[in-house]
Amino acid sequence: MSTVVPDRQFHLASVAVSDAAGVRALFGEVARISERNAQQLYGHTDLVDSPEALHVAHLDRDDTDRRLLVAVAGPAGGAGEEDAPGVPELAQPAGTVLGWGQASLPLRDNLHTAELFVEVDPAARRVGVGTALVRALEAQAREAGRHTLLSWTTHSEEADPADPDALTAPTGVGSLRSSDPSAAFALGHGYRLEQTERHSQLDVPVPAEVLDPLRRRAEDAAGGYRVLTWTGPTPPEHRAGMARLHQRMSVDVPTADLEIGEEVWDVERVVRSDERAVRMGRTVLTAVAQHVASGELVAYTLLFCPQEDEAVAWQGDTLVHGEHRGHRLGLLVKVANLDQLARQRPGTRRIHTWNAGENQWMLAINVALGFRRVATEGAWQKRLRS
Repeated sequence: MSTVVPDRQFHLASVAVSDAAGVRALFGEVARISERNAQQLYGHTDLVDSPEALHVAHLDRDDTDRRLLVAVAGPAGGAGEEDAPGVPELAQPAGTVLGWGQASLPLRDNLHTAELFVEVDPAARRVGVGTALVRALEAQAREAGRHTLLSWTTHSEEADPADPDALTAPTGVGSLRSSDPSAAFALGHGYRLEQTERHSQLDVPVPAEVLDPLRRRAEDAAGGYRVLTWTGPTPPEHRAGMARLHQRMSVDVPTADLEIGEEVWDVERVVRSDERAVRMGRTVLTAVAQHVASGELVAYTLLFCPQEDEAVAWQGDTLVHGEHRGHRLGLLVKVANLDQLARQRPGTRRIHTWNAGENQWMLAINVALGFRRVATEGAWQKRLRS
């Protein structure tokens, strides 16, 4: 399917997200753009959210306000996009969608930040669509009082640090090619590379000759702890414990110089997160380690399983509380969740995960399980001037 930009004209529209049929159809267009880009980058669409999941995420504003902009082919009211006095809010933009952008504004913590995401149809690149979306999203973030902008890019190849074209993160781990279109775009708009993440994939089921020795090694080191697992929403008796772990997760993982502060979690936020996953069509598999003497939950790992595609799962958070490290609890809960996945979703064939390049401890666990690198992500930051 080709996309045409008539006379290189387009306009932006801010979408008033609702349950209207036209808005639901719009998320189908957004998902199709993501699918085309994913096919070019990965050769598959494992990581693309369904239109229904995207719609639910934008409707839900309890913890995050997601602003949606679309670039639509053709002039707005007879004027080109650059002549428009602002970005009109429409219930149902008319015309071919050439690209879309999202600004995610946390509402309960990190009130200085906005996370931006922009995606352009491969057939509509290099006519200014991405630039227009970024500028409009930045303006919205500024108007909302946000001064730190975060964004992520994906790269199929990691650069050799010795290459003159290499852009190495300040952490000293991971390099991207500065001439890569995504990196060049970010640099051109004033963003700074702060960190890289390794995107890895695990083919499942993991052979018994690999998994069984790892399970025994973890169990031997984990005296005084026991594993609990569940599928779906968090049992009421564990919501408080999971809230503490989620909050700890927000500050315990490496974040380089990204200006990300501690998140605020409570029982109600755990319930909202669980309910959101159900509405988005995701089955969540959880494995936790419980300290037997205190009854406290001290480690956890999550797998998100899209109901529309049993072959795929996405690794969510994995955390071992700092006071309980050194007992192979990370390996223990990961193996337990792989066992649960094999029971609950025997048709799953691939798990995707992301880890900061300097998170050598979690990367070592993943490599031992059989995860292999498939891409590198760049974490970018821009500070707006007041």
